[in-house]
Amino acid sequence: MTVIGLTLLSVLYTRDLIALTNGLSTAETKIAETPVGWQGILNDSFYLPLKLLLSAGFYLFDQGGALVSRLPSVLFAMTAVFALTAVIKAWHGTRIALFAGAMFATSAWTLHVSRYAGLDSSYLLAAPVLIATVMLLKRSKCWWIPAFVLFIWSVLLFTPGLIWLILLAAFWERYSIVDAWNQSTSWLKKLLLPFSFILLLPLLIYRIASSTDATLTWLGLASNFGNLSEFAVRLGSVPLNLFAMGPNNPELWLGRLPLLDTITIVFTILGIVYYAKRWRADRSRLLGSFLIISWFIIALGGPAGLSLIVPIIYFLAGSGIAQLNNEWLKRFPNNPIARSFGTILLVLAIAMSCLYNLRSYFIAWPNNPATISTFTDR
Repeated sequence: MTVIGLTLLSVLYTRDLIALTNGLSTAETKIAETPVGWQGILNDSFYLPLKLLLSAGFYLFDQGGALVSRLPSVLFAMTAVFALTAVIKAWHGTRIALFAGAMFATSAWTLHVSRYAGLDSSYLLAAPVLIATVMLLKRSKCWWIPAFVLFIWSVLLFTPGLIWLILLAAFWERYSIVDAWNQSTSWLKKLLLPFSFILLLPLLIYRIASSTDATLTWLGLASNFGNLSEFAVRLGSVPLNLFAMGPNNPELWLGRLPLLDTITIVFTILGIVYYAKRWRADRSRLLGSFLIISWFIIALGGPAGLSLIVPIIYFLAGSGIAQLNNEWLKRFPNNPIARSFGTILLVLAIAMSCLYNLRSYFIAWPNNPATISTFTDR
């Protein structure tokens, strides 16, 4: 199943990766021309995972270009899809995980970010990976898992703005980390925990200490934050972009369409109702806290954008699908025809959502005049 999923995602995210647009956008060109390699990373280590992949690509292929510049985003998006699917599988089972994973993988926003040489892919994978690590710490008994999780968190620290979500994840799993330390049978295993986290931190500290602007950027703040009314406007623009009117950015979006299609919105509302009824449960509080913190990080006006919150919406949509499916099965516990009919309707709704988003990205967006004028052959 994993191999099939990997193959399908590879085909989806690399199909016409270069030819879909007429060259690179201005922002993509800036990424392609950013100094990488050891010297470039030493001077600016923000977005370290992305720059390591770009460095490897430039080294192997001797130059940049659309393919090398966009492939890191492809890999990040695939990681986000697999992490989100794994978490939903643990929560709701394989079938719901496949439904939600397919919707997230084919959502227009995921397609845009995964096939674009920008920084947004670093934020797309943040919430799925962090929530997956939280779940991993809760469930795993292997001695090396906590050290691995702490290393992943330290790597994510290089992405500006994620410090708040990492602190949130650490708060949720503080007892698991303490237990891992107490249960380590040797000092070597005990020391592996802090060492795995601090191994790369000198490089990050060097970058943060370089200037006040670097510190503000790392904290997710804009150099010109503005006043509280402007913050409130940015706060309100997040749900507006998701549910009513998307951002005016032809590089990453089609017109002013909302980021979510109607079917996804319905599933998301059902997911919100599902967790509202279970607000005392750990999972409800975990998702709720991630949603609120991500919302505020975006509203800070710094480097983090809508890609930070979109995966969390699909976690909610996945739970909405599970809620709808469970309610239908409860209505018809012993009628196989009715149960099958409900499943068919659910599959058709998800297929319609996927098809709509695929057509929006692969057909409507590249033929939009605003998109054509944004991307130029370089």
